[in-house]
Amino acid sequence: MKKRYSTVIISDTHLGKPNAQTKKLLEFLQNTEIKTLIINGDLIDFRQLSFLGKRTDNETNIMNHLVERVNNGMKMIYVKWNHDAFIRKLHHIHFNNMSIVNELIITTKNNKRYYLCHGDRFDFINHRMPRLWKTLNLFYTTLYLLEKLVNKNIDEEWYVPHAERVKLFFKRFLFPDKKIHRKALRLAKKKNCEGTVLGHYHRPDHIRKWWREYLNTGDRVTSCSAVVENKKWNLEIIYQR
Repeated sequence: MKKRYSTVIISDTHLGKPNAQTKKLLEFLQNTEIKTLIINGDLIDFRQLSFLGKRTDNETNIMNHLVERVNNGMKMIYVKWNHDAFIRKLHHIHFNNMSIVNELIITTKNNKRYYLCHGDRFDFINHRMPRLWKTLNLFYTTLYLLEKLVNKNIDEEWYVPHAERVKLFFKRFLFPDKKIHRKALRLAKKKNCEGTVLGHYHRPDHIRKWWREYLNTGDRVTSCSAVVENKKWNLEIIYQR
């Protein structure tokens, strides 16, 4: 039986990466009825796709499925940013049931307002230290290639490469949860919203503090999580096991 949600928010699917969970994402979409799908950045990892990744039938099936769902009435909103390559140059595109935006405010059925953006605005390395950012990405890529030489499981969707684990470790070290919480809650206040929903950090998270909320959608590579509006009209994190 299909699950039904009025709003589903996913981020960081990174289609094109060798370990992208494409089969699980397609299964999730096929088994879920959605009125509004919000993709909070990094649907396709153009950087990895051009260097290490490869397009498979699964990526094609996902894109075809999304187009079909949009044509059949599902509303899809794409909140772009750091891995989105040329999509970043598109500004406020709206056609039929699809929109491409930089940021978004949504209102749930219980009249709570949430501010959505990808979340890389808090990533000082990405914005202020581009050389260090490129060096780190080269390091992750090299680590992946070295493991690929000795580990036959690395291309399996269920396997999390050491490069991905190291990347998550550094993200947690450089961007501690408490620091992100503080900035996200301040951002919600600044936007006159009850909460903020981010992606980017690949860590599902949900806190309530100072009468406001912060949620992180996590990712579709390791956690396979999403934020949904539940039957009580509140936002919550769900996981696909």
